[in-house]
Amino acid sequence: DAEESYKQYVAMHEMMCEQLMSMDQQLKRGLTLLRDNYTQNSSWYIDELRHYKNEEVLRTYVHGDLWAPNILWRGDDVAAIVDWSLCHAGSLTEDLQRVLVTCCSVERRKRIVRPLLEYYFDRMGIKLGEKGMDMPFTFKDLEEDYHRTLRFTSGQTVFATGLWLQTGVIRRGKSDDVARVQEILARLSSVLEETALAYKWHLPDGSQVSIVTK
Repeated sequence: DAEESYKQYVAMHEMMCEQLMSMDQQLKRGLTLLRDNYTQNSSWYIDELRHYKNEEVLRTYVHGDLWAPNILWRGDDVAAIVDWSLCHAGSLTEDLQRVLVTCCSVERRKRIVRPLLEYYFDRMGIKLGEKGMDMPFTFKDLEEDYHRTLRFTSGQTVFATGLWLQTGVIRRGKSDDVARVQEILARLSSVLEETALAYKWHLPDGSQVSIVTK
């Protein structure tokens, strides 16, 4: 049933977290902060979904698993977005974070995230204006939504990274396997660090994780 499936998810998430901690010291620091401040509460995922069931909360429909294989292209245009099995009411920026964190290099994600937020806000204003509707949120609201969502995205990315490292998504038996592993770990480490800074999380010694810029 759903409850048992969620228990299995939590157990797998913790196992993957432990495995990832053993792979990289820098990653261990970020994962420790995430676990101590967020995912040690085993209901973190359910709590996030419940938060957005409140009609007073700024929310939208979220795909829930937006990454490259679920985006189909026809030339330079998006032809379709598939696999909506995890669709739910959620954060305005959850899907954006998901696709940027999992599918872009650290440098590219950091470079384009603000322009994309600005584009999203401007296009939303234009579309609503065409229908004679006012914007229901400010750009500051959108930025706050982005920062609030980081810990949830980090939690999901831990699971995705752990899963992909055990499948052919990352390790394909080719000469670039090591580089691909290092790349996905860098992406995870970067979002963990951004989350720690956004929430002002500190390790027991008072330190924060350093910023990955590559």
